[in-house]
Amino acid sequence: PKEEDPASFSGYYHSSELDAKMELRSREGKLFRIQNSTRAVPLEIIHRDLALLPNGNGRIQFHRNAEGMITGCSFTAGRVQNLALVKLEE
Repeated sequence: PKEEDPASFSGYYHSSELDAKMELRSREGKLFRIQNSTRAVPLEIIHRDLALLPNGNGRIQFHRNAEGMITGCSFTAGRVQNLALVKLEE
């Protein structure tokens, strides 16, 4: 499979369960999770729809619709397991 463009994952994701937002941004061909609007944590895309946090500290599994567009993700890190987030329209 062709390599996924990190920009396709960029955007805001929302969890209705925790009423929390997660921001992902692409910079210089890499994907980052933005924390507190200032800290950029690099993510490693290891599969078309799977990204890992540094040092094995978690993962983000992306979800797509029938057209192949990213619609959300499941976030796992520490005690948080498979937290469902929906990608927001920008």
